[in-house]
Amino acid sequence: MEIKIDSLKVKHISFRAGGLVLLLLTGIGIWILSNTMQARHQVDLLENMLQAEKYQEARGVFEGLKKYGGTYSEQAANHITEALAGQMEAVFSQALKGDPVSPAKIQGLKQFPEQFSPLLDAELTKVTNLYWDQKITYSMLAEELGVLQSITGKTTELAKYQYLARAEMLRRQYAYDEAEQVLDEALQTYPGDPLLTSRLTQCWKEAGQLVPYDGPIPHLFFHPLIVYPELAFDEDNLAQGYEDYFITVHEFNRILDALYKNNYLLIGLDTVFAKSEEKGKPVLVKKKLYLPPGKKPLIISIDDLNYYEYMLKNGNAHKLILDGKGNIAVLSFTPQGEKVISRDLEIIPILDQFVEKHPDFSWQGEKGIIALTGYQGVLGYRTQDGSPSAEQEKKEVLPVIRHLKETGWSFASHGYGHLDAAKVSYKIFVRDTLRWKEEVESLTGATNIYIYPFGSKVLPGDAKFRYLLDSGFQVLCSVGPTEYLKSTPAYAMMDRRHIDGLAFYYQRDRLRNFFDTESVTDPMRPVQK
Repeated sequence: MEIKIDSLKVKHISFRAGGLVLLLLTGIGIWILSNTMQARHQVDLLENMLQAEKYQEARGVFEGLKKYGGTYSEQAANHITEALAGQMEAVFSQALKGDPVSPAKIQGLKQFPEQFSPLLDAELTKVTNLYWDQKITYSMLAEELGVLQSITGKTTELAKYQYLARAEMLRRQYAYDEAEQVLDEALQTYPGDPLLTSRLTQCWKEAGQLVPYDGPIPHLFFHPLIVYPELAFDEDNLAQGYEDYFITVHEFNRILDALYKNNYLLIGLDTVFAKSEEKGKPVLVKKKLYLPPGKKPLIISIDDLNYYEYMLKNGNAHKLILDGKGNIAVLSFTPQGEKVISRDLEIIPILDQFVEKHPDFSWQGEKGIIALTGYQGVLGYRTQDGSPSAEQEKKEVLPVIRHLKETGWSFASHGYGHLDAAKVSYKIFVRDTLRWKEEVESLTGATNIYIYPFGSKVLPGDAKFRYLLDSGFQVLCSVGPTEYLKSTPAYAMMDRRHIDGLAFYYQRDRLRNFFDTESVTDPMRPVQK
């Protein structure tokens, strides 16, 4: 039986089938092209959103791109990584400068954990190495670690590095016992960690290298710095006093550099003496001093950091304050009357920054002694009795005092009325001391240091000397041309060296161990007549 097939029908069917295939292929092509265009559009949209820092919206686009897979998903991930890397660089640049970081930026970085995690690890390694190589300070490192923690929301990932950073800061200031405690605590969480263990071994080694020091202990003192020499050296009736008894910001900065280069190391009087009691009476115990090889001890004090009324118009700053970042700064006014808040215009903030940059200049964080009177308040705040704003000024100065004490500064009495102890009567001296305790010590806290005004002094056997001891003052400081320290269980007497214009002119040879007066002198200082 033969089956006959109509050739026309076959051709018709073939044509229709071919048309369907072509139509199908065309549809697939159009669909692919459409998807490709959509994917490219979404990638472009993602890039634009990342540039505009619209991270939450970008996250949604990225999730949508995953359905396209392959090249487009990879392109999107690359765009995200590139954008996050740039954003991280900006965030951490702000952190290292101490500038506040926008919470919105941090939230944006959190939107892409899979791309962000390796960048975070790399940044953590980089910043830790920068600190160990002494290219950034501890506060800069702490700021960045804080930003990293706020981004991750996890403390465990960063805890080891925070332990290491804290221990390293303590080690650089020779606080080996405290550094070892920090590392021991860290090793309880990270037992056997090789990095923590190596740092602990380093602390043990360096602590064992300290050597006894039995030489003289210099004590240099300054007055508040001249911020605007054109106001201080203006040939009015106070100009000679400024020329004789003050130095400028320029001069202090150069002196600091010289002291550091000459291997001096800041210590405090509590580094030299321990307080104790014997039969209910206070006793001074002179400590055995151990220092790093080649280092020489140095004590610094500042007299009259009260910012008296006459200082405000003659080139000094006006008061100590806490700046927007919680650091000690000074408020001053330029000769043109412009308000300035700065950390570069007074001994305390200058030295704070210097020690932060050179932690090995300070023995266990010690900075210096602030000798205050009280008759025109303290630190630029008019806290004295009779001041109409005394109560408010006391409230404002207390946070400043607290911060000073927390950052290596201590206080001493300079008498309430800046009286010459050797010349005034016993009655006046007692009244002056009591008033200082009532108005100043009530703010600063107790101190056992008395710094005589005018470089005067009273000697053992004098009733005024006995009164100082009975009032709790055990370390009594005067002024002399060389180092002098006499100590007994009841008291210590120490001479300080005045660093001022007179010393520049008349004690050049005696100061050469510290600095060269000619190289530190401010060009704006008047030539000696």
